[in-house]
Amino acid sequence: MYVYSDSVNDMLKSAFIYSHTGQFPLHSSEVDNSLFSINITPVNSISWSDIFLLNPRFQSAKKEIQNSMLIPLVLLNLRYSSDDKHSLIIEGLKNAIENSVIKFCSDYNPVFTKLTKRKNCCLREVHKMLGLIRFTPVNHKLAGVALLEHNTADLILYRFRKRYPKEHLVLLVGSDTVELNSVDEIIIGKADNYIPFIKNDDFTSVWKKYYESQYIPSRKNLKLLQHHIPKKYWNWLTEGDFIKSKLN
Repeated sequence: MYVYSDSVNDMLKSAFIYSHTGQFPLHSSEVDNSLFSINITPVNSISWSDIFLLNPRFQSAKKEIQNSMLIPLVLLNLRYSSDDKHSLIIEGLKNAIENSVIKFCSDYNPVFTKLTKRKNCCLREVHKMLGLIRFTPVNHKLAGVALLEHNTADLILYRFRKRYPKEHLVLLVGSDTVELNSVDEIIIGKADNYIPFIKNDDFTSVWKKYYESQYIPSRKNLKLLQHHIPKKYWNWLTEGDFIKSKLN
């Protein structure tokens, strides 16, 4: 059984081997959770020169994929939160190998369509968080809470870098932190040291007064509100209680 990791190189190798053997590879996490003892071959132990010997088309197919939009598509799909993300990516790469990238990247291919939708979900989350996350000064850093469905914290921080070019930025994601320091290195830490400051944020009351001052009952529009601030965020945001009180 062939086993691959999250690296793009591993996934490409797996897809080519899958195309040749018809044997669907396993992600390393599937092996760790398996109840059975199986013989495994890590794809990173197989050289590209050996893979190219399997089929005369493979070398040109690899070059075509690497020079296409598929690599960014794969990288964003790896951030998507779903148990089947790895198998879907492998299936998509195999499809591109066997049918060419152009044929695969069409609206008529269900795998490509699904991969594109998942990519867009991740990009929308990044865009949405740029308007919803609010930072609080904490020990010479700026810290904010992020309610994320996907693994997009670092992308969000890099986008915020344009607004805060010299600050150490911290996102609290669950019990962990994802930080972008002043030299643009990503650091993973624990949220414990930041939670007291976030809970006692002095700006919360200011935001609430701002919402009250901007609220116009005659122009209440639930559909528009949910478009800009989806209901799943209401319990997280400062304005959530205010929104719920005005909609009841």
